[in-house]
Amino acid sequence: MPNAKQLGLISINHRTARVDLREKVSILDPALQEALHVLQENDRTGEHIVLSTCNRTELYSAHVDDAASNIERLAYFLAKRAGLTSAELRSASMRCEGDQVVHHLFRVCAGLESMVPGEPQIMGQVRRAYAIATNTGAVGPVLHQLRHSGPSIDLA
Repeated sequence: MPNAKQLGLISINHRTARVDLREKVSILDPALQEALHVLQENDRTGEHIVLSTCNRTELYSAHVDDAASNIERLAYFLAKRAGLTSAELRSASMRCEGDQVVHHLFRVCAGLESMVPGEPQIMGQVRRAYAIATNTGAVGPVLHQLRHSGPSIDLA
């Protein structure tokens, strides 16, 4: 299908990075809304959700470009914002595309990617990230569809 949006994800979490680096890339309120606005201004055809908690910062995106190019754009944005080199960010991040993004988000929502498996706060944090992204106009039809992707991932 021409111009179909491709899912991409870059994740910095307790498995990929030390605490000091996770703190550098963290995007908490009110900077979260500002970061989403910058992502949207620089990329009007993309969709974005930023999930940032004490142990993870993840940028989910849907874009008409190929997923690898999209992920590189996200990595550049995050590295620049955090004052890191591309190499520092690359060595401290996990990247995936397509169905792997959906699979990862399901694992996050289930608490399987948490430092303490099954911790209950993550669903509220995911809901909040989705709501903020929606309210800033960063969510489009592809990322919106994620809230309907399975019985355990009602993000609204």
